[in-house]
Amino acid sequence: TGKAVEEKALRFGVGARVQCNTGRKADPWEAGTVVALYHREPEWPEGEVVPYRVRLSDGLLIYAPFDADGCVRLREQNGLDADVVVVGAGAAGIGCAVSLTRAFGLDPSRVRLLERGEAIGASFRAWPEE
Repeated sequence: TGKAVEEKALRFGVGARVQCNTGRKADPWEAGTVVALYHREPEWPEGEVVPYRVRLSDGLLIYAPFDADGCVRLREQNGLDADVVVVGAGAAGIGCAVSLTRAFGLDPSRVRLLERGEAIGASFRAWPEE
């Protein structure tokens, strides 16, 4: 911690999906999202800051005292990285994805819409006419 943190460009921005070495579990690395840069608590001495404030996957807010791989690192990407996967991009699937992002506030970049056809709505357009 300290004033030197503010003079250095940080590796991650707000919204970055990272892993933090919390030491709380057998595997010390826990997934989280950066929610603030140059964080400081009101009771800390004047000018004292830490590089990152991070919300872990379990909701706990922590701070990363150092911008170094041993403390915080970019989260490994294993497969499809999303909070929600909607299967089927017909009318119902698109409606579901829109509702999740607009009505419930999910980050649109974290909602994946899968369609087995060549384009969104392909299977819907292939339905027989009534």
